[in-house]
Amino acid sequence: MTRPAAKPNGDSGVGYNFINSFSDRCAITGVLAGFAIAIASIVVVVDNAQEVVFWIVRFKDVAASLIGLAAVLFVIAMECFLAAKENNPWDLSHAYEQAIKGKRSEAAWDAVRKKMVSNLSSWEHIGRSAYNFAIIALFIGMGFAFYPFSPSAALLVAGVGAGFEIWQMLKFVRPAGHGE
Repeated sequence: MTRPAAKPNGDSGVGYNFINSFSDRCAITGVLAGFAIAIASIVVVVDNAQEVVFWIVRFKDVAASLIGLAAVLFVIAMECFLAAKENNPWDLSHAYEQAIKGKRSEAAWDAVRKKMVSNLSSWEHIGRSAYNFAIIALFIGMGFAFYPFSPSAALLVAGVGAGFEIWQMLKFVRPAGHGE
């Protein structure tokens, strides 16, 4: 017996084209975490960023902290996306679906699927939020890293990068559990 090709819809709590883009988001967060860690490592060893921002805090201290925070948030996002993927009822193998379903009635199985969709939506929302804040922290951290060398480039990178991400968050991110 073949499984029906169930896909998320507007009432599912996940967005259009979710299935096709979900694995890509999960994979790219790991790459971005590695990038952020590499950039933070470079910032820490640069001696030119010794200029003090406030009291004894130097530009490179703020930059390394923000970029390090971005790396941590990217890893959190990746873990959340993986947890969401485990709760994706549209991507279960037939054998795994049968193992979960067991001897449940159809009504009980529908309740399990609804719980899976709820978990999927929650984990995906947390992961997306962590990802978005990681991008913001990365761009602002890069701005602090660039500032001692070129204030205008630093403001451009931090302002445009973080600004676009904030605009995208406000424009496109839905609350967890809400369909389109």
